[in-house]
Amino acid sequence: MITAQRIDRLIEQVQKESGVDENAAAELRREKIPVLNLSKLGANKVDVNAFKGFPVLRKLDLSDNELVEFPENAFGKIGKCQDVAPLISWLKLTNNKLGWRGIKPLSPLEHLVTLNLGNNCLARFPKVLSKRLVSLKALVLDHNELKEISISHKMTNLNSLVLSHNAITSIEVSSLKNVPNLQKLSISDNKLEVFPEALTCCLQLAEVRIAHNKIATLPKDKSAFKVLAKLKLVDIGHNKLDTWKDIEFFSVLPDLVNINFGGNPIATESKAKTLQGYAAQVSNVLRSHSLKILDSKPVEKYGIKPLKIFENKWKQTELKRKKNLISNKLQEPDPSKPRNKPCSCGSGIKYKLCCEKKESKTETSNENEIQEPISKRARVVESVEQKYMEAPKDESQKKKKTEKKKKKKKTQNNPSKGHIQEDKKSVDKKNDGSGVVQVQIINEKDKSENDDSNEDNENEGNALAEKLKQNAQVQLEAW
Repeated sequence: MITAQRIDRLIEQVQKESGVDENAAAELRREKIPVLNLSKLGANKVDVNAFKGFPVLRKLDLSDNELVEFPENAFGKIGKCQDVAPLISWLKLTNNKLGWRGIKPLSPLEHLVTLNLGNNCLARFPKVLSKRLVSLKALVLDHNELKEISISHKMTNLNSLVLSHNAITSIEVSSLKNVPNLQKLSISDNKLEVFPEALTCCLQLAEVRIAHNKIATLPKDKSAFKVLAKLKLVDIGHNKLDTWKDIEFFSVLPDLVNINFGGNPIATESKAKTLQGYAAQVSNVLRSHSLKILDSKPVEKYGIKPLKIFENKWKQTELKRKKNLISNKLQEPDPSKPRNKPCSCGSGIKYKLCCEKKESKTETSNENEIQEPISKRARVVESVEQKYMEAPKDESQKKKKTEKKKKKKKTQNNPSKGHIQEDKKSVDKKNDGSGVVQVQIINEKDKSENDDSNEDNENEGNALAEKLKQNAQVQLEAW
C-alpha cells in the first residue's frame, strides 16, 4: 500500500544516496519536489492522504504495480484539489489492474495534459473523465479491453489518441466528432473489417496507424477523404487489400509522405516479382509527388524517384499561389473602407471577410448589366441608320432601271424612232450634211428629255431621303 509515510521514506533514501544533508533534506521534503517516481513497488492500494502536501508536483509515475482502484478523494474533490498535488500534468499508470470505475477519482486533475493508462483492464473510458479533463492532449489506452471508442464529451485539446491492441470492431462518427483537433490516431491490432469513414471528422489528422486488422473493404466514395489534406502518414500494413483499386483509394490524399502496404496480399504478390516494379506501380497509382517512404523504406532504395510531372504541376500551382498573395498585398486598401475593422453591417466579422467580397461581386455584375444593353442599343441604332440611309439610293437605282426598260419597250413599239435609226444608218452611209444635222437635232432633244427626267428622279429621291432621315431621328429619340 502506498501511504504518506512510505513516500517520505523513499524520499529520504533518494536524498541519502544523492548525498544531501539532513537539514536540507527536511526543508526539501515535499514542498519543492516536481517529479515523483513510485513505480515497481508492488502496491495494490493507495492511501487517501498519500499525495497531500505536494504543491509543486507535476509528474507522477505509478506504473508496474498491482493497483485495482484509487480511493474517492485520493486527488482531492472536483474543484478543490489545492491541497492534493493541484499541478499534476503528467500521470503514468501502465501495467496495473485498473478498471474503468477505479480511475474515476482522477477527474479533479484539471491540469492533466498526458494520461497513460496502457496495459490495464479498461472496458470503456469513463464519461466523468471526458467531461473534467479539459486540458488533456495525449491519451494512451493501448492493451486494454475496449470494444469501442467511448468519448462522450468534447475534448477540444486532445491531439493524440492511442487505442492499439484492443477489441475495437468499428468506429462511430459521434465518438470522433468530440475530438475535432486530433492529429495522431493509432488503432492498430484491433478487429476492424472496414476502413473507418469517421476519420473525415478529424480535419487536422496527420498520422493514422491502422495496421494488423482485417480490413478488406474501403469506402466507395473516396472523394469524401479529400478533406484530410494534412494527412502525411498512413500505416495500413498486414490487412487484406488484394487489388490495385484499393491502393488507388489513397491517391486522394495530396500531401502523403509515408505509406505502408506491407503484409497485404497485393504487396506480397507484386514484391515477389520485382521490388522496383512494385514501387513504380505504387507511385504511378498514387500519383503523389511528395511520397518519400514506402513500406518503411525510402523510395530511392527501390530505384525510383517521385514523379516529375506531378512535382512540376505542384511547383506551378505554388508559384501561382505566391504571385496571387504578392499581388493582393500590393493592392492599396481603400482608406474609406477599413479592411481589418468590424464590418458596418453588424455581422461582427472583419470588413475584408464580410462585405468587401460582396461589394466587388455586385460592382462587376452591375458593370456587365450596363454594358450589355448599351451594346444592344448601339447595334439596333446602326442597323436602323443603315436601312434609312441606304433606302433612297436603292429606290433611285430601281427607278432608273425601270425607266430604261420602258424606253426600250417604246423604241421597239414606236415605228418613227425606228425610221430615224434607219435614216441615221442611211445618212452615215451617204454622208449627207442635212441628214446628219437632222439626226443630231433629234439626239439633242432626246438627251434634253433624259436630263429632265433624271433631275426629276434625283429631286424625288432627295425628298424621300430627307423624309426617311426625319423618321429615323424620331424613332431613335423614341428609343
